[in-house]
Amino acid sequence: MNMIKSIVAGLVVTATFALSGCGDDNFKKFEGIVDKVCACKTSECVKKEAAAVKDLDEPKKSEMKKYRAEGDRMQECIDTLANAEAAKAAE
Repeated sequence: MNMIKSIVAGLVVTATFALSGCGDDNFKKFEGIVDKVCACKTSECVKKEAAAVKDLDEPKKSEMKKYRAEGDRMQECIDTLANAEAAKAAE
């Protein structure tokens, strides 16, 4: 479980800092990926959907604040799912 969180967290950090190119269209794609991740009910789904971040363009420095905020939202969704899966496994 922690390994899944670490992998996905790594994807989020990589996406936030290593995306490569341009504006609002790119951010809308990122928001879409975050929405899909947040809709996931399994860790496998999260890994699949979060992997799409690698295909995005790099944001401009002036856009980093909104990308970080969206990345934080994705991380909250991932943490919620991981905690739910851990609780279910402990039953």
